[in-house]
Amino acid sequence: MAESPDEKRGTPVVVELGRYAGLGLQLVATLALFGAAGWWIDRRLSTRPWLFIVGLFLGAALAFVSLLRVVPGSRRAKTPPPGKE
Repeated sequence: MAESPDEKRGTPVVVELGRYAGLGLQLVATLALFGAAGWWIDRRLSTRPWLFIVGLFLGAALAFVSLLRVVPGSRRAKTPPPGKE
């Protein structure tokens, strides 16, 4: 199997560290974006703090779904099948 350009440049540990650090930043950015959108809509509709809270929960749910899609796939690709070790 051909190596990706990222794997050719650094050690596998560094590549994995960069991948998971990016996922953490994505989680924070999603929470901030949805929280800010909820806060902005709350200010427009005078419904404080309900839409802000809904925005945070929606952002957290979407961020965790994104994490669950990426993390198990990367582990599955690197783990050899039983009996092939």
